[in-house]
Amino acid sequence: MRSVRAIEHCDVCLLMLDATRGFDGQVENIFWLAQRNNKGIVILVNKWDLIEDKETNTMKQYTQRIQKAMEPFVDVPILFISALTKQRIYKAIETAVEVYQRRSKKNKNTYT
Repeated sequence: MRSVRAIEHCDVCLLMLDATRGFDGQVENIFWLAQRNNKGIVILVNKWDLIEDKETNTMKQYTQRIQKAMEPFVDVPILFISALTKQRIYKAIETAVEVYQRRSKKNKNTYT
């Protein structure tokens, strides 16, 4: 219920998922709830530092799996972070602000 309330009151939803679990059913449900409520979304893949045996294309393949699960909404930013090591945390905030500004500009143009 807290997730539902937070989505209702936010402008941009920072949807954090565990890299070791993936874009599972619970995360997918929250994504679609935010989408239905017309919220900006940034997907944060946390614990990326725990993924072993990473190769050159690991991040790209992981991104493609997430995009496939949220089709046709493939323009949602996906960032790979680590809350523990603070890897790309500031980038997550910057991206959320960019999503907010883009949506604000688009909404402003809609009403003029």
